[in-house]
Amino acid sequence: MVKKLKLIQTVKGEDGKLYGIPLAYNQNDPSKNYSSFTYVYRRDLAKSIDAKHAGEKGYVPVYQENDVYTWEQFNYLLTKFHEEYSSISPIADVSWGFPSLTNFYKDSPHCYTYDSSGRVTNAFATDGYIKGLNKTRSLIDQGLYYDQVTNANNTKAYDNYKAGQTGVYYENLSLTNYSTLRKDYKNIHPLVSDQELDDATAIMKVKGEDGKFHLEGSENWFSMTFFNYDISDNKMEKVLDIMNYLLDDEGTKLAIYGKEGVDYFINDGEIELNEASWIKQSDGEYAPKINGAKYLREMVTLNNDTSSYDPFVDKKSFEILQNWQNEMNEAKANGNLVVFEEPSEIKWLSTTKKDTNTSALIKEGNDNAMNYCYRKSGFENKTKYIEKYNIAKWKDTIAEINSALGK
Repeated sequence: MVKKLKLIQTVKGEDGKLYGIPLAYNQNDPSKNYSSFTYVYRRDLAKSIDAKHAGEKGYVPVYQENDVYTWEQFNYLLTKFHEEYSSISPIADVSWGFPSLTNFYKDSPHCYTYDSSGRVTNAFATDGYIKGLNKTRSLIDQGLYYDQVTNANNTKAYDNYKAGQTGVYYENLSLTNYSTLRKDYKNIHPLVSDQELDDATAIMKVKGEDGKFHLEGSENWFSMTFFNYDISDNKMEKVLDIMNYLLDDEGTKLAIYGKEGVDYFINDGEIELNEASWIKQSDGEYAPKINGAKYLREMVTLNNDTSSYDPFVDKKSFEILQNWQNEMNEAKANGNLVVFEEPSEIKWLSTTKKDTNTSALIKEGNDNAMNYCYRKSGFENKTKYIEKYNIAKWKDTIAEINSALGK
């Protein structure tokens, strides 16, 4: 990352500014401001528990319709997974996402947030964040959480889920990641039907104690395509012409399908792929093809706007994710979705100490959270946890940010 930042500095203009075009996640959906960091779970196991106890007096069902769970129902499900399936971990997080339960209590995903007086403070030390840590502690104490310490910074949690050894798994459910998860699960369990696959990789919608969904905020862009400050107007115009072409109808077809008359045909207004050019593999998916136009189009957008008709996209995965996004959009419109994000004036602020220290502070905060949740030596209680942040690097960085913001 440091090397990349140094390289970026070389294209700055004489005015000290960078010039470029944001690389959009989805150019057709600029209003989406939340991430796909959420839970996938074993709907089939929840239904199996209910079937086992059907008719029992006083039994409370585990599975909830449409995979929507209140906070109490979510915790009840984890407890029942633990009671009924002793060989699985009721819940696990991708290593970078632990502890995911803090998402229901914090108001900033990283280092910095505002306190009640309006000054910038350490987001890892707020009452809300620590409440989330204590909730996580409780699950760990009950034996409900996967051992995140022993298996930090590897793919073990993911491997366990696809192998059927985890009940609920927190991950970045991007289209690519979700499609891969479903494919990997199917490869390990080749006899599952399409419905069984859906039930084993269902997206779980959990409401916090406040009765709302909580998702980390996300800009509708991923990176930047930078232009050297001394690029000529002629070259700039040519590059922009290529970008515009690849975003219009004809250029998009070239990027997604290839060359008309060679890779595809248009019959009665419908796209028909040329089987000689689009070869299917034994698993029913199309064999990989190199399409330079598609790569060039990614200078401007990640091509999520074409997912609904891209031949390489798993349509079932897309449909499930699209339905989830539609539900989150509806929740957002009705005030039932909390999108927590770092305030933009802090996020984009550049100061010497913030630029130098933030990456290390994020790692330190995540390490401290892990140690606190697992009651490591020196992290036995809240007071000892808070003391870890009473050091110059944290205090000086936050003081510099407050000064820059006039706080």
